[in-house]
Amino acid sequence: GENLMSLRHEKLQERSGNYVLTIGFPSAGKTVLQSWLTRYIMTQGPFRSELDNVGDTSTSADFDMNRVVNTWMDQWSDGRFPEPTPVGEDEIREIKLKVTPLYGVKSPLEFGFLEISGEMMQSVIPGDTENPSLSRVLLEFLRNSNINLVIIMLIDPASDDNDRLFFNLMNFLDANLSYNIRDKASLALVASKPDVALDRLRTHNRKYAAHADLTGEVLEDYISFAVPSMYKEYYDWPKKRKVLSRFHIGDVEMDEQGPKVAYPSYVSAENLFGWIYLQFKGHRLGYGPMGRFWRWIRQ
Repeated sequence: GENLMSLRHEKLQERSGNYVLTIGFPSAGKTVLQSWLTRYIMTQGPFRSELDNVGDTSTSADFDMNRVVNTWMDQWSDGRFPEPTPVGEDEIREIKLKVTPLYGVKSPLEFGFLEISGEMMQSVIPGDTENPSLSRVLLEFLRNSNINLVIIMLIDPASDDNDRLFFNLMNFLDANLSYNIRDKASLALVASKPDVALDRLRTHNRKYAAHADLTGEVLEDYISFAVPSMYKEYYDWPKKRKVLSRFHIGDVEMDEQGPKVAYPSYVSAENLFGWIYLQFKGHRLGYGPMGRFWRWIRQ
């Protein structure tokens, strides 16, 4: 049936608000990142959170959003990975959250995710006979300069083509947007599956054999090795609107039903959400400017 949350029929050029767009290949972990971040916000973090259904004319659309998130929550409560996003314009889904911190500056953040399949991203890479293109929904969305945007580029350690995807997307946007995306959007380059990524880095260079974690300079070395063109782009991106990160969800074990998160970790989700909040709100979670001042005085 018709997907109730399909954005295909909406006037996307009239939208405003805060949006997180995750770019990456199929199986890079985009749905994992967005659903784990949602799980952290709704069940683990010091927030009151709700799905933001206000403003939708159709109540059925609200339930569709709830259905997606409820399925995610059920799967994660068993430690199971969510299903990847289906392919197609009608399958682009929007998840909108309203998150209110429970301490410090209790300034709520309203923002949305777009769930877009990795297959639909790949059309920006020109083929032998095809010119680069992008889903009409996504292009209309990006052409709307009223939207505040965080772009997460998720680096899949199983692919050697991450750089080609990201770089071709930037070229495509430069050719097709009326504004410079670097002037408006915040950029996160995020290492997916950090254990696998560290193995890739060790294979590439023996000097990393002793490192146990993909953090700090090791993370930066991995990202500059995995996506050299995009790393240069990142280097020139405005300073306050960029971050390098990894996304770790805990220790994964295999059982008869497949992979399972045995020991969950929310550190990556907490760090990434803290940064997203800062990008959209202009101040950090927790203490406001005066709170920071008094804490500093007491120290």
